Amino acid sequence: MKRLIAAVLTFIALQALPFRALAFEEAVPEAGESFYHNVVFRNFSNFNKNKVLRALDYIVEVVESEEFREIVLNFKDNQGNTAFLENNKLTNEQIYAKILEGAETLRPTPDRTMDMDITWYYAWNSTVGYTYPNSGRIWVNSRFYSKYDEAAISRNIFHEWTHKLGFGHVSGTKFRPWTVPYGLGAKMEALVRKRMQQNLY
Repeated sequence: MKRLIAAVLTFIALQALPFRALAFEEAVPEAGESFYHNVVFRNFSNFNKNKVLRALDYIVEVVESEEFREIVLNFKDNQGNTAFLENNKLTNEQIYAKILEGAETLRPTPDRTMDMDITWYYAWNSTVGYTYPNSGRIWVNSRFYSKYDEAAISRNIFHEWTHKLGFGHVSGTKFRPWTVPYGLGAKMEALVRKRMQQNLY
C-alpha cells in the first residue's frame, strides 16, 4: 500500500513539473495588455486637470506598448548590468510585471491601474512633486506644472507613482538616473514626447 501511495505521489509530482515551468515562462506579461488610470484631483482648475488627464492617457498608451516593455526589460544600471539601482531585489522582468499589476503599496490589489490622489499646491522651491510612503496622496507644485506640457508632466507623475509601488532613490546622489523613479520617469517623458510629435503630423 505504501509503495502504491508513493508511486501515485511521484506521478502527480512529475505531472506538475511542466505546469510550473510554464507558469515561470509566462511570468513576464506581454505588451498590449490593458492598463488604466484612476485619479482624484484636489485644488485643480479644469484647465490643469485636463492637461494632467491627457498626460495620463499618454502614460497608459506607453505602458501598454512593446517599446516600453523592451525599455524596462533591457534597462541597464551605471555598471552596464541589466538591472535598476535600488530595485528592491527585483529583476527587470519582475519590475515590469509590478508596473502592469498596478498594485500600490497602500492599495495592494492588482488592478492594472494607476491609482492616484493628486493635490495641486504652490511653493517657491525646486521640488516638482513629492509624496510620503504612508500616504496615498501626491503633491505637485504649480510653479512647474502650470508651465509643463503633457510630456514633462508624464515624467513627474510616473516618477511619483513608482514611489507608490514601493520604489525609492537616494536624494542628491549621482546614481538617481538608474533608479526606477528617475530612470523610467525620463524614459516616459521621451516616449510621450515622441507620441505628441507624431500627433502633430
